[in-house]
Amino acid sequence: MPRMFEEPDLAAFQKLRCAFDPHGLANPGKVMPTPRLCGEVPGPYKQHPLERDGLAERF
Repeated sequence: MPRMFEEPDLAAFQKLRCAFDPHGLANPGKVMPTPRLCGEVPGPYKQHPLERDGLAERF
């Protein structure tokens, strides 16, 4: 998301989401990540075959 939108845009999206779901019950961490960390701990990184072949980029 940060590569697509500027920080003010992300902040506005987050405010809108909080207005409709103040308790964060509706798909937490989906569509709009929570500020800074989503709370999920990623597993070990595995390179995708398309990335290995130079056809995709990891963000």
